[in-house]
Formats: sequence, structure tokens, C-alpha cells
Amino acid sequence: LLHYLSLANNQITSIRGLDKFAPAVKALDIQGNLISSLVGLPCSIQILYAENNRICSLVDIAPKIASIGSSNGASAPTSSPTNKNTNNNNL
Repeated sequence: LLHYLSLANNQITSIRGLDKFAPAVKALDIQGNLISSLVGLPCSIQILYAENNRICSLVDIAPKIASIGSSNGASAPTSSPTNKNTNNNNL
């Protein structure tokens, strides 16, 4: 099974359908794209790297994800208020 998927820096605008393509992926790196919505995010995601996109909010998905991290390996639990801000520069 696919556990880690990197789609970073590919000018991707949508992840719609990813839940069908990679339903069991645990860690997803979508940094550096043009994504504005996380519709299609697989339910199995535990770690999400989503910096430098056009995502406005993680409120809908935050309870489903164990960790939202950055490319430098740092991560934070999703219960942290900083992970629910709407500043897309921090995503």
C-alpha cells in the first residue's frame, strides 16, 4: 500500500479524486501548488504538508488529521490553534 505521496511543486490546482486514487495514503505532501480546496483528501491522511498553496482554512479537515507539518520536518498536532488560522502563507 502507498503510505507517503509527494505531489509537491507541480502547479496542481485540485486534489479532487485523490481519495479514489490513493485511499490508504497516510502522509501527503502537496506543498508549493495552487490548491484552494481539500475536497478529495483521503480519509486515511494522518500527516499533511500543505504550505504555499491557496488554502484558506483547515477547520473542516483538522479533526481528521493527526499532524500538519512543514517540509523541514517540524509538525504540530492539529489541536493547536495555530493550525486553524486562515493565513495561507502558513499552510
